Amino acid sequence: MAYHSKTIIRPEMTEAILAALKMGIKAENDRSIEKQLDALNGAELLLCLGQKNESGLVRYFGELFSLVKDAITEVSEGSSNQWAENISKYEGLEHQTKPITGGKHKIDFAIHYSSHSKMDLASVHLPVEAKSETHSNLSIDCFGQLADYGYALWTSQPTRLFAPVLYLHGCETRLLIFTRGGCRWVDLGQYCFANSKLRPHEAKALRDSLGRLFFLLSLSPDQFGHFCDVSSNNPIHLLFLHRQDSTVVSAITDEDVIRQNGNPSVDIAKGKKFERPINPRGRFAHVYSLIYRRRPAVLKLSWTPTNRLPECAVYDALTRAKVEHIPNVIDSGLICEDSFGYRVEFLLIQDCGVSLAQYLKRRSSNSIEDQCNTVTSAMLDVTTCLKQAWAAGIIHRDISAGNIAIRNGCTTIIDWGYAKTIDTGSGLISDLAEKWRFDVDQVVDNEDTHDPITGTPLYMSIPVLVGATKRSVVDDIESALYVVLDAVREVQAVAPKPIGFDFKNNRTLAFVRACCFSLIKECLPQFGVYWHSSTFDRLLAVAHKFLFIRDGYIGSSLAMVPSFKRTVDDTALDNLLSDIEELLPGRSDKQRDTGPIGSTIAGIKRVEISDPEPVKGQTSNLKRIRESKENIRPAGGSTNFGSE
Repeated sequence: MAYHSKTIIRPEMTEAILAALKMGIKAENDRSIEKQLDALNGAELLLCLGQKNESGLVRYFGELFSLVKDAITEVSEGSSNQWAENISKYEGLEHQTKPITGGKHKIDFAIHYSSHSKMDLASVHLPVEAKSETHSNLSIDCFGQLADYGYALWTSQPTRLFAPVLYLHGCETRLLIFTRGGCRWVDLGQYCFANSKLRPHEAKALRDSLGRLFFLLSLSPDQFGHFCDVSSNNPIHLLFLHRQDSTVVSAITDEDVIRQNGNPSVDIAKGKKFERPINPRGRFAHVYSLIYRRRPAVLKLSWTPTNRLPECAVYDALTRAKVEHIPNVIDSGLICEDSFGYRVEFLLIQDCGVSLAQYLKRRSSNSIEDQCNTVTSAMLDVTTCLKQAWAAGIIHRDISAGNIAIRNGCTTIIDWGYAKTIDTGSGLISDLAEKWRFDVDQVVDNEDTHDPITGTPLYMSIPVLVGATKRSVVDDIESALYVVLDAVREVQAVAPKPIGFDFKNNRTLAFVRACCFSLIKECLPQFGVYWHSSTFDRLLAVAHKFLFIRDGYIGSSLAMVPSFKRTVDDTALDNLLSDIEELLPGRSDKQRDTGPIGSTIAGIKRVEISDPEPVKGQTSNLKRIRESKENIRPAGGSTNFGSE
């Protein structure tokens, strides 16, 4: 269900507060509300305001908040008012003296969910910032501070649709709403006055201002700020239920989990959150590694612009086409179709393991031959997946070290959030649009526009680095080659900053790589790979031929001419897969021990290698290589090491 389509019934909030003020109901300290207001607006407070004492403003607001909350509770006692019950779930706390737990921020005041076990950043519903002077226009510094509070809510609360921040400036209140697309604000009115006693029109202005604020607090969190109600408990367990064309999410307690027959919840509290950069604006995702039905899984909650292709739709297309080496999708769905221009979707997939470099480091048998066979097998799996996805009308566009995972020897391409569809004439895109509710023309045009800028620069193909406007499967396969080279480089760790991975800017890296691949016999050391097997040599030769040879070497043309078209041929793709498969032991009788790239009868130049400082408690990579019994030679054909 779209957020903006939810029905919000406004309660009679202003009238309730007005009645409470007129009746003079006794508050906790046995003073009438009228006397409370007189005291709060007395000389002591005015003195604080005169001295621009922001802490005085915060104390005043805190007392006023508690006063009105108590009055509403007392007025509604014995009745079944849902809005009053919602307000009772909040608690106001000062945080001026030390940062709030769970973050670095010294938020002046915060309205918390009182039932949460800890009053930390995860329990904040509405942060409050106070400034002693009135600002009709926010300064850049002040706006940045408020935006930082909104950012803190985004990072600590995975169920957020938007982040509200209340700004007290002088006697005025302003509510700012930070969404993924920007910021909106509305002035709520005055909450204090520069006189010792409220006059009738000032009392009305105060009641109206408080009425607007407490109306917002009368809404449950799933109506104001979240995609599910998190006020009753910490959002430890999330339960996804599919109803017609939408997904209903509930935050439930441990006891509730036991009663949910056939609908196991996702326990994010016991899961491990992947720490990844989150921009204050634009698309982002919360990703958790957790256990689901006693098996390792990954939960991804994504916020994506509505004019971009949903990742759920991509996995749907890949699954329909029976593409190999993709994650098994356990569950998926749209949580919110449109929240201020962003779509919220969830994916629950199998845990596909670790990166290729991490996998190589963890293997008990980690000889050079074993490393090279592992990455060759991974390259075969990745190329198979990319070719099948291409045939199904999908291009990944963000092949990188973090998006190729391996578990128990099985390689998987993950994170298809930046993929795009291509027209294959099958009607696939129309079917996906109907199911996942997006505009075909808008999404296709927008994804085409993002072709030159989508991806991870360190692993981008040469054409994409220089701004090519059209992508193909060949670009993804080139990126996969860089992932393989980087994994071997990281494990060997004998060249901390090879020029092939020394990123300064897109165009420079493109020219450097074009130069490296123009000298195929000498290119491996330029990517930090000094020790490798003959299998790896032939893998590079096969990939080099597929990527950079078209009636001669085309690397220079790719780096200099963004519009240069690199042909895509299905036969060439089939041959590439066949050639890689023949390199693997046991898959072909053509496996022979030949010399590495660059070797001659007499051998060639000596390669100088220094032994980097090993990690404490570990044997250095170079020492391990020296102790290897494998018949391995360094790149360039040298059979000895550099001077010690």
